[in-house]
Amino acid sequence: MELVDIDALVGRLKKGDVTFIFDHSDETAEDDLKKLSQYKNCIIYPPMAYFTSEALERKPEIFIENIENFLNGSPSNIVN
Repeated sequence: MELVDIDALVGRLKKGDVTFIFDHSDETAEDDLKKLSQYKNCIIYPPMAYFTSEALERKPEIFIENIENFLNGSPSNIVN
């Protein structure tokens, strides 16, 4: 299951009524990256600093902490 509907996003990028900034992971499909990279209003950053041994170790812990916090009514990393 994808979090972003790429085809819908491409439609909005074509219209120019949205800017999309994307820090992609290695799991992102090559075809999707090619589609998105055609638009000046789509900024794609490569994966940075997530592939260290420390980050790989902490990733599952952070995921579980975030889910637990959400279920307990105090979500982490809230963006206003």
